[in-house]
Amino acid sequence: MRYLKLHFLFFLFAGIIPALAQQAPFTINGTIDSSLKVTSLYFAQGSFVDNQIPKSRKISVQKGKFVITGNVSEPVPAFLSLAENLQPKDPSDFKQFVLDKGTISIEIKDKLLTGIVKGSKANDEVMSYTAGQSPYMAKLSALNEAADRQSQMGVPLD
Repeated sequence: MRYLKLHFLFFLFAGIIPALAQQAPFTINGTIDSSLKVTSLYFAQGSFVDNQIPKSRKISVQKGKFVITGNVSEPVPAFLSLAENLQPKDPSDFKQFVLDKGTISIEIKDKLLTGIVKGSKANDEVMSYTAGQSPYMAKLSALNEAADRQSQMGVPLD
């Protein structure tokens, strides 16, 4: 009887754990202005937990359109780049966003950096948070600049 309870608990937890880590599909439908003459991009999805550089995969761009599909178990950082190693010479040839389940659209008119991401609730929340922090960051930057000027004139910082 005791082993029956242990078996029951084992199968109960064995069934719950995969349910908690469910993979959900995502689709990214992207457009790139044809004047940019981009024929391929590199896409990677990372993790908020570790610092490993994610492996990129080549995405074909045909007539200014591309589609990326996959699965995620939770929102993760994602990257688009013109360089396979995700480190282009021009920083504006790189786009970072938060990838979430569902259908996401990305519209690129001039540079990857300024591409517009729509459809990712997690990315929308990050952008909203960042915009809300902007006034505080401007004040903090002004304080740092004033402290630097004072330091250069010989005034001790403490």
